[in-house]
Amino acid sequence: MAIAARNALHREDLHAIADKGYFSGPEILACHKAGITTTVPRPATSGNTAMFHPSMKAKMDGLEAERTQLEAPLAATPAPDPIALHPGLADVYRQKVSTLAASLSDDATRPEAIALLRGLISEIRLHPDAGTPGGHVIELYGELGSILSLGAGTKAKPRLGVGGVSGSMVAGAGNRRQLPLPRCRV
Repeated sequence: MAIAARNALHREDLHAIADKGYFSGPEILACHKAGITTTVPRPATSGNTAMFHPSMKAKMDGLEAERTQLEAPLAATPAPDPIALHPGLADVYRQKVSTLAASLSDDATRPEAIALLRGLISEIRLHPDAGTPGGHVIELYGELGSILSLGAGTKAKPRLGVGGVSGSMVAGAGNRRQLPLPRCRV
């Protein structure tokens, strides 16, 4: 009974989040299916013999039936539309990167700019790609909005809710229902 009550509470939480406009119907179904998948008990295996109690059969059958009911609407959902970017975004990005490169080339501002960039980049990944001039594709992970504002010459920190903001979040210990929803702008 406790599992059914927890699933009902989880379902109410998902619908409350959907009412606020954070998720669409297919996302709620996928979250609910993931909750059921983690709830289904797995028998502990020891060698070739599985330890399984017969009283768990009814609970598992109910959860499996609910999971199969959720899989049909999820399979029928079309892929989401791609996000349309502003047509002038590439020019703005190119201009800000060239301004940042110029400030890195200047001997007076180079040490400060390098120190700031090191603090804003959390990870650098190199992927081999024969089609690129250097033979590699470089991916930077970190605070992209702050990096671009450095190139713009502003010393003010970017505000939340303004374009060009990015953030990183790492999941820690605790219940997933207690985590705040990220604020983002698309």
